[in-house]
Amino acid sequence: MKQYLFIFKFTMVSMMLFPTFSCEKSNSDHDFEDPNVLESNLLESSDLFATSIKERDSEHVFEIVDIKRKNSTLQVKVKGGGEDENFRFIWDGQIQESYPMGIKLVLTYEVKNEDFDSDKEHMISVNLQKIIENIGNIEDFRFSIINGSKIQNKVLNPDGVVSDGK
Repeated sequence: MKQYLFIFKFTMVSMMLFPTFSCEKSNSDHDFEDPNVLESNLLESSDLFATSIKERDSEHVFEIVDIKRKNSTLQVKVKGGGEDENFRFIWDGQIQESYPMGIKLVLTYEVKNEDFDSDKEHMISVNLQKIIENIGNIEDFRFSIINGSKIQNKVLNPDGVVSDGK
């Protein structure tokens, strides 16, 4: 009987201690995932996407003027900025699958050498083939471009009409 009691107690203690020893601590030094680089100006990261929206109160504000779709390329006309290479699109990795299918992108600008000119106009292009791939026809998608410098959202609908987003 003592042998069964010992086995029972050993089993219970082992079961209580198992979760303590089975947990593995994360080796990362930060809370954010590293972005996946899809194109030179297109990053995929849900964390960076969310952070860019939360922290979009910027002293270097640009304006999204227009959006056009040309084949698998999205062209966004902006007013404000310095060099085209300093603009980045950030995708959260999600695709709205109900019709019309939708993709949200945050457009950010990284100021380098104080090269920001609020009157300068740019046409920023991004190849969306890495996002769309074989999912569907690019003309069937709605693209929401969220301004990473201020509260502004422009939507390019499947019919080519651009509207202010919510």
